[in-house]
Amino acid sequence: MQKISVFEDNKDKPSDLFGLLQYNLNNFFKSIPIIEHLKNPALRMRHWSQLKDQISNMEFMSPQDDGLNFELLSRPELIANDARIKEISKKAKHEKEIEDGIENIRPEWQTISLKFDESKNDKGESMNFKISKDLQLEIVFEKHTPELATYKVSGYEKFFMKDIELWEKKLTNIIDSFEFLLMVQKN
Repeated sequence: MQKISVFEDNKDKPSDLFGLLQYNLNNFFKSIPIIEHLKNPALRMRHWSQLKDQISNMEFMSPQDDGLNFELLSRPELIANDARIKEISKKAKHEKEIEDGIENIRPEWQTISLKFDESKNDKGESMNFKISKDLQLEIVFEKHTPELATYKVSGYEKFFMKDIELWEKKLTNIIDSFEFLLMVQKN
Protein backbone atom coordinates (compact mmCIF):
# COMPACT_ATOMS: atom_id res chain seq x y z
CA MET A 1 0.00 0.00 0.00
CA GLN A 2 1.38 3.39 -1.03
CA LYS A 3 1.13 6.35 1.31
CA ILE A 4 0.15 9.68 -0.19
CA SER A 5 1.13 12.74 1.75
CA VAL A 6 -0.68 16.01 1.26
CA PHE A 7 1.83 17.70 3.57
CA GLU A 8 5.13 17.53 1.76
CA ASP A 9 7.58 19.69 3.70
CA ASN A 10 4.72 21.35 5.58
CA LYS A 11 5.53 22.48 9.11
CA ASP A 12 1.82 22.83 9.95
CA LYS A 13 1.21 19.12 9.49
CA PRO A 14 -1.01 17.82 12.29
CA SER A 15 0.36 14.81 14.12
CA ASP A 16 -2.90 13.05 14.91
CA LEU A 17 -5.56 11.59 12.64
CA PHE A 18 -8.26 14.00 13.78
CA GLY A 19 -5.97 16.98 13.16
CA LEU A 20 -5.12 15.63 9.71
CA LEU A 21 -8.78 15.18 8.83
CA GLN A 22 -9.65 18.65 10.13
CA TYR A 23 -6.74 20.16 8.18
CA ASN A 24 -7.87 18.41 4.97
CA LEU A 25 -11.48 19.53 5.44
CA ASN A 26 -10.42 23.12 6.09
CA ASN A 27 -8.33 23.07 2.91
CA PHE A 28 -11.26 21.56 1.03
CA PHE A 29 -13.58 24.38 2.10
CA LYS A 30 -10.92 26.94 1.20
CA SER A 31 -10.50 25.33 -2.23
CA ILE A 32 -14.21 25.50 -3.17
CA PRO A 33 -13.94 29.09 -4.51
CA ILE A 34 -10.77 28.08 -6.37
CA ILE A 35 -12.64 25.22 -8.03
CA GLU A 36 -15.37 27.68 -9.07
CA HIS A 37 -12.80 30.04 -10.58
CA LEU A 38 -10.90 27.27 -12.39
CA LYS A 39 -14.04 25.81 -13.96
CA ASN A 40 -14.83 29.16 -15.59
CA PRO A 41 -15.57 28.29 -19.26
CA ALA A 42 -14.18 31.67 -20.33
CA LEU A 43 -10.64 30.66 -19.33
CA ARG A 44 -8.51 30.39 -22.46
CA MET A 45 -4.99 29.03 -22.85
CA ARG A 46 -3.60 32.55 -22.32
CA HIS A 47 -5.28 32.64 -18.90
CA TRP A 48 -3.91 29.22 -17.95
CA SER A 49 -0.47 30.47 -18.99
CA GLN A 50 -0.92 33.49 -16.72
CA LEU A 51 -1.88 31.20 -13.85
CA LYS A 52 1.21 29.06 -14.43
CA ASP A 53 3.45 32.13 -14.64
CA GLN A 54 2.09 33.80 -11.52
CA ILE A 55 1.70 30.83 -9.20
CA SER A 56 4.54 28.48 -8.39
CA ASN A 57 3.94 24.76 -8.83
CA MET A 58 1.06 25.33 -11.28
CA GLU A 59 2.58 23.20 -14.05
CA PHE A 60 -0.02 20.54 -13.33
CA MET A 61 -2.85 22.88 -14.25
CA SER A 62 -4.45 23.03 -17.67
CA PRO A 63 -8.04 23.00 -18.90
CA GLN A 64 -7.68 19.47 -20.28
CA ASP A 65 -5.87 18.12 -17.22
CA ASP A 66 -7.51 14.98 -15.87
CA GLY A 67 -4.97 14.96 -13.05
CA LEU A 68 -6.75 17.68 -11.08
CA ASN A 69 -7.82 16.22 -7.80
CA PHE A 70 -8.45 17.21 -4.22
CA GLU A 71 -4.80 16.85 -3.27
CA LEU A 72 -3.71 19.28 -5.97
CA LEU A 73 -6.55 21.73 -5.42
CA SER A 74 -5.97 21.84 -1.67
CA ARG A 75 -2.27 22.66 -1.89
CA PRO A 76 -1.40 25.57 0.38
CA GLU A 77 0.31 27.54 -2.43
CA LEU A 78 -2.86 27.31 -4.51
CA ILE A 79 -5.10 28.34 -1.61
CA ALA A 80 -2.74 31.22 -0.80
CA ASN A 81 -3.16 32.50 -4.37
CA ASP A 82 -6.97 32.44 -4.41
CA ALA A 83 -7.08 36.22 -5.05
CA ARG A 84 -4.87 35.91 -8.15
CA ILE A 85 -6.90 33.00 -9.47
CA LYS A 86 -10.12 34.96 -8.90
CA GLU A 87 -8.66 38.01 -10.67
CA ILE A 88 -7.61 35.99 -13.74
CA SER A 89 -11.00 34.23 -13.82
CA LYS A 90 -12.77 37.61 -13.65
CA LYS A 91 -10.53 38.95 -16.43
CA ALA A 92 -11.39 35.89 -18.55
CA LYS A 93 -15.12 36.51 -18.01
CA HIS A 94 -14.87 40.13 -19.14
CA GLU A 95 -12.69 39.22 -22.13
CA LYS A 96 -15.24 36.58 -23.13
CA GLU A 97 -17.97 39.26 -23.10
CA ILE A 98 -15.85 41.42 -25.42
CA GLU A 99 -15.08 38.43 -27.64
CA ASP A 100 -18.78 37.54 -27.91
CA GLY A 101 -19.72 41.17 -28.56
CA ILE A 102 -17.23 41.47 -31.42
CA GLU A 103 -18.36 38.14 -32.89
CA ASN A 104 -21.99 39.32 -32.84
CA ILE A 105 -21.27 42.43 -34.91
CA ARG A 106 -20.55 40.66 -38.21
CA PRO A 107 -23.84 38.73 -38.52
CA GLU A 108 -25.88 41.89 -38.00
CA TRP A 109 -24.02 43.75 -40.73
CA GLN A 110 -24.28 40.83 -43.13
CA THR A 111 -28.07 41.16 -43.12
CA ILE A 112 -28.05 44.86 -44.03
CA SER A 113 -28.32 45.84 -47.68
CA LEU A 114 -28.82 49.15 -49.37
CA LYS A 115 -32.34 49.87 -50.56
CA PHE A 116 -33.08 51.81 -53.70
CA ASP A 117 -36.15 53.81 -54.61
CA GLU A 118 -37.13 54.29 -58.22
CA SER A 119 -37.47 57.89 -59.26
CA LYS A 120 -40.10 58.65 -61.98
CA ASN A 121 -40.86 61.71 -64.03
CA ASP A 122 -44.30 63.34 -64.51
CA LYS A 123 -45.22 60.81 -67.19
CA GLY A 124 -44.49 57.89 -64.84
CA GLU A 125 -41.37 56.88 -66.70
CA SER A 126 -38.43 55.59 -64.73
CA MET A 127 -35.64 58.17 -64.52
CA ASN A 128 -33.15 56.68 -62.11
CA PHE A 129 -32.71 54.97 -58.80
CA LYS A 130 -31.90 56.68 -55.53
CA ILE A 131 -30.54 55.19 -52.38
CA SER A 132 -33.24 55.37 -49.76
CA LYS A 133 -32.35 56.53 -46.27
CA ASP A 134 -32.04 53.33 -44.30
CA LEU A 135 -32.97 53.51 -40.63
CA GLN A 136 -31.84 49.94 -39.99
CA LEU A 137 -28.30 50.85 -41.05
CA GLU A 138 -28.27 53.85 -38.74
CA ILE A 139 -29.77 51.88 -35.83
CA VAL A 140 -27.18 49.12 -36.10
CA PHE A 141 -24.41 51.69 -36.46
CA GLU A 142 -25.66 53.55 -33.37
CA LYS A 143 -25.78 50.26 -31.49
CA HIS A 144 -22.28 49.01 -32.35
CA THR A 145 -20.32 52.26 -32.19
CA PRO A 146 -20.81 52.78 -28.43
CA GLU A 147 -20.34 49.04 -27.79
CA LEU A 148 -16.92 49.18 -29.42
CA ALA A 149 -16.03 52.36 -27.54
CA THR A 150 -17.01 50.66 -24.28
CA TYR A 151 -14.88 47.62 -25.10
CA LYS A 152 -11.96 49.88 -25.93
CA VAL A 153 -11.89 51.50 -22.47
CA SER A 154 -13.00 48.48 -20.45
CA GLY A 155 -9.59 47.59 -19.11
CA TYR A 156 -9.91 44.12 -20.66
CA GLU A 157 -9.44 45.14 -24.29
CA LYS A 158 -5.73 44.44 -24.78
CA PHE A 159 -6.15 41.06 -26.46
CA PHE A 160 -8.93 42.38 -28.75
CA MET A 161 -7.64 45.87 -29.56
CA LYS A 162 -6.81 44.97 -33.17
CA ASP A 163 -10.36 43.66 -33.81
CA ILE A 164 -11.97 46.60 -32.01
CA GLU A 165 -10.04 49.15 -34.06
CA LEU A 166 -10.73 47.23 -37.29
CA TRP A 167 -14.48 47.26 -36.61
CA GLU A 168 -14.42 50.94 -35.66
CA LYS A 169 -12.73 51.70 -38.97
CA LYS A 170 -15.17 49.52 -40.94
CA LEU A 171 -18.21 51.12 -39.30
CA THR A 172 -16.87 54.62 -39.84
CA ASN A 173 -16.21 53.83 -43.52
CA ILE A 174 -19.70 52.37 -43.97
CA ILE A 175 -21.56 55.30 -42.42
CA ASP A 176 -19.32 57.90 -44.09
CA SER A 177 -19.84 56.27 -47.50
CA PHE A 178 -23.59 56.01 -46.96
CA GLU A 179 -23.88 59.67 -45.92
CA PHE A 180 -21.69 60.73 -48.86
CA LEU A 181 -23.91 58.85 -51.32
CA LEU A 182 -27.02 60.45 -49.85
CA MET A 183 -25.40 63.89 -50.10
CA VAL A 184 -24.32 63.35 -53.74
CA GLN A 185 -27.77 62.27 -54.89
CA LYS A 186 -29.37 65.36 -53.35
CA ASN A 187 -27.36 67.57 -55.69
